[in-house]
Amino acid sequence: ISAANVVATYDVCLKLEVAGLTQACEQFIDQTMAPATCALYLEAAVKLLLEDTVKVCLNYAKLRCVRVECIGM
Repeated sequence: ISAANVVATYDVCLKLEVAGLTQACEQFIDQTMAPATCALYLEAAVKLLLEDTVKVCLNYAKLRCVRVECIGM
């Protein structure tokens, strides 16, 4: 699993109901979520219609924006 393929791998695992690998993909996404990967994950999730993953990415981005606004005040 890599940042470049984790969302697509996750999509396939969900469709094929591969529980162990699905969980591994979720953990990988959570552990590697960063400004550099968030947009990559979000773009792939939107293309694959993975609503939950889109929400995870948007929540991460929203949280970071709130932190920046607070720091800038």
